[in-house]
Amino acid sequence: MVWSMMKNKKAAGRMDEPHPVAGPSLPRNGETVPRPFSRDGILQAIARGEPAPSEIHEAVGRQEPVIEVQDFSLWYGKAQALFGNTLAVPRGKVTALIGPSGCGKSTLLRSVNRLNDLVASVTIRGDIRLNGDSIYAPSVDVIELRKRMGMVFQKSNPFPMSIYENVVYPLRIAGERNAVILNETCERSLRGAALWDEVKDRLRESALGLSGGNSSGCA
Repeated sequence: MVWSMMKNKKAAGRMDEPHPVAGPSLPRNGETVPRPFSRDGILQAIARGEPAPSEIHEAVGRQEPVIEVQDFSLWYGKAQALFGNTLAVPRGKVTALIGPSGCGKSTLLRSVNRLNDLVASVTIRGDIRLNGDSIYAPSVDVIELRKRMGMVFQKSNPFPMSIYENVVYPLRIAGERNAVILNETCERSLRGAALWDEVKDRLRESALGLSGGNSSGCA
């Protein structure tokens, strides 16, 4: 499935105050998908810099969703980056977000596992649900959420620690302390990435010193 994201870039950079954006609720199995705008009407609204309701294809509405984005808006300070997005990600399907540079694709993806929480100026409106439960509920453990929904970045981002610690970090935060298991996992992972022979004598050196290709393999 392909989800297209388009919006007026001038509107995205406006410094006006946040405002509510009306969007359709996600359809459930068997429900008819509302179509308040024609396709041309949506494109014309976007061209004018106005909020436009999300359009959800009927075939998608019949799928069981694993992730539901519900009337979700996001601001960096006073600059709005997402405008009332509503979409369902079907379970067991491949979903692609397609749109021009700066339209909010990465911002939406970073919202799904709450990486935007690390940006102090970010405010949100709306909700995102995983298996029917809000990921923004007060009881949600963000670390556990990110374990379940990882993100692969365009550019590798090793942590500012040794090569060894970068590789075994997931095990450490899961509570693993057995050195034998950590060592075996490190070697197996680096061999799988075809890096073991090159870095086996530098495991305690910083991963930030790796070349671009090796950095990607380590990360």
